[in-house]
Amino acid sequence: MVDRWFRGPALSRPEGRLPAAGAGETGDSPPGAGGEKAAGGAPAEAGREPAGGGSETATPPPGEREPGEDPGQPDGQTGDSGGEPAWDPGEDGAMRLVEDLLGLLAAGDPQALAAFLEGRTWQPVDAAGAGEILFLFHDYLDAGRVEVRLLAAYRDELSSQYDFGLFETRDGRERVLPVHVLYRSEPPQVVLSSVLLNQGPWVRAFMSRFLDLLRAGDAAALARFLTVDDLDYPEELAQQVIDRYAAETAVDTLAFQYDGFGPLEYRSGQVEGPTIFRFTITGRDAGGGPLEHPVAVVVGDGLMGLQDPWVPHPPGP
Repeated sequence: MVDRWFRGPALSRPEGRLPAAGAGETGDSPPGAGGEKAAGGAPAEAGREPAGGGSETATPPPGEREPGEDPGQPDGQTGDSGGEPAWDPGEDGAMRLVEDLLGLLAAGDPQALAAFLEGRTWQPVDAAGAGEILFLFHDYLDAGRVEVRLLAAYRDELSSQYDFGLFETRDGRERVLPVHVLYRSEPPQVVLSSVLLNQGPWVRAFMSRFLDLLRAGDAAALARFLTVDDLDYPEELAQQVIDRYAAETAVDTLAFQYDGFGPLEYRSGQVEGPTIFRFTITGRDAGGGPLEHPVAVVVGDGLMGLQDPWVPHPPGP
């Protein structure tokens, strides 16, 4: 249960960028900004992730691996190019790890996915959290039509990062889910990162908690919930949120439906689009009629917040 804005460890981008297979030596572009802010100040358009001009063609599949080989756990050997350090299995090892992840996402077994992710994500993911990841993934992508592409790679003396995209074309438009593989010289030596892995397990719980607090009418608890980092959400604004919902809706009837993520697109070497999970709050309005109130859970820079026209922004620092 989320009782505050969720903040996970930030995934820093190592220095010393390596081009993806077939990519040029173009530099990273700065992340985009703008868009309506969520309560607490998280940007609604936090989805521009530098991808460093990666190749638009799929990376050729690696060869057969040895029985029992784990692509996510370096075996002390250098990578196939001869230049990777002992803890970095290289591009092929990272690709195999992402392909294994995709296979488990396609299979839809939360226990197996949780076991695979154990020790490989910034936040622990149990079977229930893995079930949430599977729900969000299958809503966003058709696993049977996904193409995996390496977008970029980076390295410094202590870590290497490989940025992949899971691509699918839907309704004539290509969408992407970024997945990052980080190899480190110190434990944890392998970290898988993606918006679905980092925040996915808690997105619907976040919405459930918000509605619980509205029904409880607890302004102090709602203010804590809407607080981001050290910028406290004022209790008087939280009371305004409770009063607005009480005036506009029959609060005891409120529920929500999930409307989708993003979508994100890959353009000119960058992943672009709003990193938001869209919801509609349903139930009855104050007059007894049907209610459909669109809101969104906004994620970016390890933060999770609420974008709701009935939730005023707090004053700046």
